[in-house]
Amino acid sequence: MLGWFPGHMNKARRQIKEVLPEIDVVIEVLDARLPYSSANPMLAELTRHKPVLKILSRADLADPERTAEWVAFSMPKRTCAPWLLPPPIPVS
Repeated sequence: MLGWFPGHMNKARRQIKEVLPEIDVVIEVLDARLPYSSANPMLAELTRHKPVLKILSRADLADPERTAEWVAFSMPKRTCAPWLLPPPIPVS
């Protein structure tokens, strides 16, 4: 087992634990191209008793079939309520 844990991650975990009693719902933004890999397992563990809204960003760059598979897999387990964000509006 590694004895290394970055200080900023430990600080973030401590801060989340402190404010968690005041939070009604957790909003987690995931990259739609790789939602499993962009999720933070520490956050999932800390918030396991809270409702979670998972927002999929960059959905315009993701494979629509894979995204649909992920949503279909996640929804029956009630692990998330996915939202797909539209692509950003270009600034001219």
